[in-house]
Amino acid sequence: MENCFNEAICRKHGFKVYIYPRKEEYGTLSNNYQKILSSIKRTPYYTENISEACIKILSLDSIDRDPLSKERYVKNFAGRLSQIPTWNNGENHLVFNLYSGTWPDYLEDLGFDLGHAMLAKASISYQKYRSGFDVSLPLWGETHPSKGKHYAESAVAKWPSFGAHLMSFKGKRYLNGIGSVTRNSLYHLHDGSRSVMLTTCRHGKDWEKLCPNRECIEKCAADNEEYDRWDYISLLKNSTFCLVPRGRRLGSFRFIETLQQACVPVLLADDWVLPFSEVIDWERSTISWEEKLLLELGQHLEDVSPADVLRMRQEGANLYSTYFSSVDQIVRTTLEIIRQRIFPEAAAPKYVWNSTPGTLSLLPNIRPSNTPFYFEKKEHTLDQKFTALIHTVQTVPSSAAPIIKLIKNLWKTDSCGKIIVLWACEHPPPVDSRWPPPPEGKHFVLLREEELKVSNRLFPYDQIEHDAVLSLDNDVSLHPEEIAFAFSTWLSFPERIVGFPSRRHYNRSTSKTTPWRYTSKWGNHYSIVLTGAAFIHKYYFHLFQSLPSTMLKKVNDYSNCEDILMNFMVSEVSGQPPVKVTQKKQYMTKTDSQEPQPQVGKLASRWENNAHFTERQQCMNFFVDEFGTVPLIETEVRFDPLLFRDDVARMRKKYPNVDTVET
Repeated sequence: MENCFNEAICRKHGFKVYIYPRKEEYGTLSNNYQKILSSIKRTPYYTENISEACIKILSLDSIDRDPLSKERYVKNFAGRLSQIPTWNNGENHLVFNLYSGTWPDYLEDLGFDLGHAMLAKASISYQKYRSGFDVSLPLWGETHPSKGKHYAESAVAKWPSFGAHLMSFKGKRYLNGIGSVTRNSLYHLHDGSRSVMLTTCRHGKDWEKLCPNRECIEKCAADNEEYDRWDYISLLKNSTFCLVPRGRRLGSFRFIETLQQACVPVLLADDWVLPFSEVIDWERSTISWEEKLLLELGQHLEDVSPADVLRMRQEGANLYSTYFSSVDQIVRTTLEIIRQRIFPEAAAPKYVWNSTPGTLSLLPNIRPSNTPFYFEKKEHTLDQKFTALIHTVQTVPSSAAPIIKLIKNLWKTDSCGKIIVLWACEHPPPVDSRWPPPPEGKHFVLLREEELKVSNRLFPYDQIEHDAVLSLDNDVSLHPEEIAFAFSTWLSFPERIVGFPSRRHYNRSTSKTTPWRYTSKWGNHYSIVLTGAAFIHKYYFHLFQSLPSTMLKKVNDYSNCEDILMNFMVSEVSGQPPVKVTQKKQYMTKTDSQEPQPQVGKLASRWENNAHFTERQQCMNFFVDEFGTVPLIETEVRFDPLLFRDDVARMRKKYPNVDTVET
């Protein structure tokens, strides 16, 4: 790579990606290329300044280089490239391609000279692949989601190891030409039950004319009739192994379709460089088989153990969700591979790429061991203490103020190592002597927020010392035992939000403008735990601040919804719902009319105002659009202490006072 790529500009300005301005004479962009360019613009690497660009992307559509694809094929590509003054023989350029070559040989010919440009290409062979320079892509269709991390439909292991069918295939077969040999041989494996091989001759124009005799036509007719009897997706869902033979080109759509349905892909495409194989260990989730040994495949698959099958199905489903479930995920993975080549010192270990939540959920400047994941590597153990971060939006008029009571209860909790009061109020804070003093070995910090933004309550301040952050509103009422129990629960689920007040979302399909709704009504289901009283890993504060500026702007414009956004983000990354602890529903301190009333700042919650609730509905739908999906996961699980409200002696209970705390 050092001979074909200028790393100096990347080292100087960082990993920045530039897209050339679109010219009218280039014609209309294909749907897939539009999605790719939009995905790049959504990444934190995008820049509009070409002088600081590490990678340059063409506005010429290079997705389909098959001249037979008349609508998507850009003519005179080489001539148009020569008119770009900064092309420089392709140096520091990245070209995307899904289809190359044409009938009859489908050679991997782009129709122009790449020069020193990197190629991100589907169906690339080892003969054409420049290892450590090019990127092998999956092939995806026009309807593939644009953005979002979409979990595989079967990502949760609800299935037995083996499906109803041992192996299956449904797709085209070719009567002649490249790619026809393997597909034309699949009928030898078909028995209609254990092995279901369905092919159709119906493709292209005048396909019947390709049949050399009457016998061929009759066989095609019988195949077509059997083909129409089976539903493709149902077949994938009910099969253990799904065959992925080469077509005219090496790759096919069914590769990621089988991963999506948690069916183990059996690859019959000699010489194919599998997508992202530079970082993904495909041996853990796929089976590669030589095309010439097709008839021996069944016996080999019979010998795969149930444990191995289950592992491959799970890992394949996870890989789909993490790297292939949308164009955004595919583009971000491509850029991340290139970025880590340029900055190997910031590269993620191979085990991070091949386990959940994957590299796309990690920030480049943070070690994997400093996240809520990968503790099995024993590079880091969770702190057994936490930092409480109290977002304070009103004054403290007396020693009976809710925040004073809260701090005293926190100091009584052994696992609380530090309290940070984030002063987010226009009025001045109390003098130091009015705050409850910390016990020996514990620390108290008062931070003055210079810019009053609600997103700052979820900022990874340097003063936060511990992995666990107890995010609190200043009017929260919690007993020391409630806090201790919640923290002990969080230690078992550091990748989730663990807290007290819960909410849920639901779909109201009758509304076109706001189909997704937020509700605070109490019930047995929830999908959100409010950040006004919740334990959150400090890493998520870093990740929250790295979210697209459009989302953070929405939160700050409304001074609202930061808790919804945090739940969206954590559920997307972890693939898990939050955790509610104890039965408590009301967590705010009831105000005493006899006590002096505080002065309230502009960031104070307006939950009693109808506008507050309306904004939260709007936030829900805005975030759904930004994420490209609804990552929130509904659950009925609530954690209570052992022997909670059991009729046994108090001395037998570790948290006896949780039984009597007002709900």
